[in-house]
Amino acid sequence: MRKARIILLGLLLITTVFKVESQTYSPKRVLAITQEKDKIRITYDNGLGEITFHTDNVVHYTFFPEYKSGMLPGYGIKPSPAVVDVKLDKEPWEKNYRYKTKDMQVDIHAFTGVIKYKDAEGNAFLETDELSMIPTNVQGEETFKTELSFKAPSDEHYFGLGQHQSGWMDHRGKTVQLWQDYEYEDGSVVAIPFMLTNKNYAVVYDNPSRTKVSCGIDEKTTWRSEMSQAVSYYVIYGKTTNDIYRNYGDLCGFAPLPPKKSFGYIQCKQKYVTQKEVLEVAKKHKAKGYPIDYMIVDWFHWDVLGDMDMNKERWPNPTQMNKELKDMDINCMISCWPRFKSESKNFDILNKNGWLMTDKTGRPMNGTAWDNRGALIDNTNSDAANWYWNTIRDNYTSKGFDSYWLDESEPDVVPYNYYLYKGLGAKVYNIYPYFHAKGVYTGHRRDLEERVFLLTRSAWLGTHQFGTAFWSSDIYAEWDVLERQVSAGVNFCASGMPYWSSDIGGWHSFQRDRKAPDAKRLLTSDVGPDKMNVNYPDYPEMYVRWFQYGTFCPTFRAHGSRSVNEVWSYGEEVEKILVKYLELRYNLLPYIYSNARKATTDNTPLMRGLWIDFMKDEEVMDIKDEYLFGSSILVAPVVKPGVESRHVYLPKGSDWYDIRTNKKYSGGTKIKAKAKIETIPLYVKSGSILPKANGLKNALQTLEKIDIYIYPGADGAFEMYDDEGTKYNYEKAEFVNIKFSWDDKSQKLTIGDREGEYPGMQKEIKFNVVKVGAKSSSYTDTTKAGKTVKYVGHKLEVQF
Repeated sequence: MRKARIILLGLLLITTVFKVESQTYSPKRVLAITQEKDKIRITYDNGLGEITFHTDNVVHYTFFPEYKSGMLPGYGIKPSPAVVDVKLDKEPWEKNYRYKTKDMQVDIHAFTGVIKYKDAEGNAFLETDELSMIPTNVQGEETFKTELSFKAPSDEHYFGLGQHQSGWMDHRGKTVQLWQDYEYEDGSVVAIPFMLTNKNYAVVYDNPSRTKVSCGIDEKTTWRSEMSQAVSYYVIYGKTTNDIYRNYGDLCGFAPLPPKKSFGYIQCKQKYVTQKEVLEVAKKHKAKGYPIDYMIVDWFHWDVLGDMDMNKERWPNPTQMNKELKDMDINCMISCWPRFKSESKNFDILNKNGWLMTDKTGRPMNGTAWDNRGALIDNTNSDAANWYWNTIRDNYTSKGFDSYWLDESEPDVVPYNYYLYKGLGAKVYNIYPYFHAKGVYTGHRRDLEERVFLLTRSAWLGTHQFGTAFWSSDIYAEWDVLERQVSAGVNFCASGMPYWSSDIGGWHSFQRDRKAPDAKRLLTSDVGPDKMNVNYPDYPEMYVRWFQYGTFCPTFRAHGSRSVNEVWSYGEEVEKILVKYLELRYNLLPYIYSNARKATTDNTPLMRGLWIDFMKDEEVMDIKDEYLFGSSILVAPVVKPGVESRHVYLPKGSDWYDIRTNKKYSGGTKIKAKAKIETIPLYVKSGSILPKANGLKNALQTLEKIDIYIYPGADGAFEMYDDEGTKYNYEKAEFVNIKFSWDDKSQKLTIGDREGEYPGMQKEIKFNVVKVGAKSSSYTDTTKAGKTVKYVGHKLEVQF
């Protein structure tokens, strides 16, 4: 009897084991492979796979327990532009299948299912490790939790993955959260599942549910997701980092060129309460002669949240206000919230049409216990999104507002337990910011000629296609927060989102129990926001350092919960320094706008980690407090109190010039840079050609004279781009390119024939060419005369 029980228990155990194993799907032994145009279908002994070349350099792998159409998320992924020319081979000993284009090949091991991704010469750059799908139930929905891992060489480094404010640059050795999270303790997380490495490839992981990726841990990089019907990822190959970004653009789109004014100074605080206050600040700014392009009207301009309109007592005539601002060459952005209180005038129409996020009973989530600010519009429903844009157009655009601040775009009411039009919130957790921005962009482009400029605080794959600029959400006014913005911004921009900034000075109100750091005060002021001098004696210094850093971010915006927040708000000494950086930003606008054009054509970030251009220099891989601004300028912000110098590493492969002193340094060296309170260390790469505008007061001002600074020591080239700056006529080839090239051996600058034209362009420009050296003026000085030439669109040579 006992023996029978043992046999029975053994049979039950074996049955249980087989049952568990049968519930875990994993691609192991290949049973068959068939080809259909540029797709191959793989039958494994435990599931189905597909490999499709999106382009010659981008390949898509999917694994299904069983195939059903419509199983892949694909949010933010563009359709393949054409059928790719591919070939499927089987090696003579029948262990490997090889699927290849002219640029890439994919080897599938027949007995193990292991996949090796290789370049055209057969050099492997990525190899799969494990993949599993285990059935589970989430919120009553049958699904799979998934795990996908790749082998991780010891010298591999990982970048991108959205916005993470914990302070590291290289993700190696870190487990990174990939879901939108406003409440994250180190600062708001933005999930973008694009990971770039130093091994000539990037991965796009196609799953919008809550995901974590462990980067280079235990010799593996592993992606784990909570919900999925299939495992789906893309591998992007490129010989250079710039190649990878262009190929990424083919997959997830390219950013349209923002309005030129969006690169100027944006003045904001939380909050300008009245129309009168906005106009007073704008008039004072102009009276002082300071450059500016934007004012912003923040939240609580309404009667009830969800009205999407303005309180008539505090904003008696916003149309007239905007006319007065436009007459001063100032534009105005307004905050648009996706929340609708039940007593607002729009709640009923949204509720009636089913355009709000709901619980499982279909009841709209009209706030939560911790957030009573109303229900969330479901802009994953295109009808709701169209209504939302139409309401913005009718209530705000009609009054002269031309740009929109899409706040709370995570969204702030976490969708995990609720339902959107696209499905269970847990399943589509990360997609809301994509559809929220898409709806406004689509409507704006349909109805208006002006370029879209949206400020928003969250993203997903492809959100950069919708005229978006992002910011790092609601951060504290602290030195460590400022320090962590650098790596956060660099990795966010590296994720394919070119335009980002942080609130200059921090957003949150001053903390009553805050203790100031024990450091020498480089600035003191008796002028400033309420209680600043009690708990924040170091704040004038912090604000200056933050403003200096903000000057070299893709967008340049002051913001914060302070009673005053203008350039004159912190005392005369602070004001002088801030104005100096306002002017420097505007001097750089031809350089910034030309680099922004490269983001549109090539998908290259404007704010670049050093590793993007110097992948072969191991020293730069985890430098957290330096970056490149555009193609030429190395920025080393000062992010600690009482500091008047800092160490700066200058990457190998180039010489570098101090932008203020013109002193030249060899690459591959660490130097001690002087950093008095009025100074942010800046270095220019040898071979750079740097244009300088002088005296601009707004971004659209016509330039009749431009200084051209040449940094010798290497050959160099620069394309100076321009267009009318406000509409999408550049898409119809209405723009100008002027190509500059420097031959270092002959010491000659060639200015090429002007390419293209647009109505109203400046046909004659004086170029004052300065070859940088010990005796020349520096870029930050008042420029001394160099060699001046009159350019009328025809090739010129300037010999030194």
